[in-house]
Amino acid sequence: MKKIYFLSLIVCFVLFASHSRAAHEVVCKDAAVTIVYDDITTNFPGEIFVSDNYLIWTDPFGKEEQAHIIDKKSYKEVGKCVRRGQGPGEFSMATYCVANNDLLLVGDISKNQLHTYSMDNLKSGRPALLKQEEKETARKMPLIAVTPNDLLAFDPMKAQPFLYKGKYFGKPLFEGEIENLFDVAQGTLAYHPEKELLLYVPFYINCMAAYQKKGDNFEFLWEKRGKQTYQQTGNSIKPDRTKMNAAQVVWTKDYIVTLQRDYKTDPVDESAIGRDETKLPKTIFVYDYEGNLLQIQDLKMPILRIGATPSGNDVYVIVVNPEFCLAKVEL
Repeated sequence: MKKIYFLSLIVCFVLFASHSRAAHEVVCKDAAVTIVYDDITTNFPGEIFVSDNYLIWTDPFGKEEQAHIIDKKSYKEVGKCVRRGQGPGEFSMATYCVANNDLLLVGDISKNQLHTYSMDNLKSGRPALLKQEEKETARKMPLIAVTPNDLLAFDPMKAQPFLYKGKYFGKPLFEGEIENLFDVAQGTLAYHPEKELLLYVPFYINCMAAYQKKGDNFEFLWEKRGKQTYQQTGNSIKPDRTKMNAAQVVWTKDYIVTLQRDYKTDPVDESAIGRDETKLPKTIFVYDYEGNLLQIQDLKMPILRIGATPSGNDVYVIVVNPEFCLAKVEL
């Protein structure tokens, strides 16, 4: 009887260990990529944003309108908006976000102005500009719309870097006062409007943090930290800039996705890349909603930007192939 009991314990242990390894095994695979738009006529595109019906790619160096609106069904451009310039109603350094699927919100980093555009109106030939406001958008990047009327600001100079409805919040990235916090706390943010979740991923600190909106406040939900490579001397932080944590983060219906380099297969020194787009990362990392890494997908092409919407599991990317184009990745 004792022998049977002991063997049963061994079997249970082996099964549990196998299940634990399978549950945490990271799958590396080639991505299912489809080129959907190859008419990006600029030397260096800016960002990509995704709604249920549209793709938006931006041209920060364009001489005319900076935002190009693409219909997701036909993958044809239906219009442009957001004029570049210093005059009234023009933007010198535009920052963007999508709200309520149809609305494109545009702020200016250099001055306090916010414009709201309807992409449906633009497609149908009606006036696209719905509203012009004087809102605090100067030095606020990225632009996060919790609702079309409520913006969330990110200020990496503060230990609690997020500002919503007059209240700062956020778990400090480091203990104590850091004199160069602005340089090391820069990062990428993503908001999930249905689940009211905010994600923050620093560029050079191995960390991912999530916050849950409750009423007019955000509460710390979870944080994932990996091996840290930065050095701290007194009140100063020196990150390892030869490696990057993640360049961008987005929500999909079932996953968190980051634009992130797989250094095991692509050991590139990030500090030596400069503006060479052929040296951009070629992989996206797929996490569950608790920040556990599930997959590393290789697109086999350099990736400049990623975009997604929480209503589906497709990720849209700006890739180099060999010119800039838009592609869809089916997770």
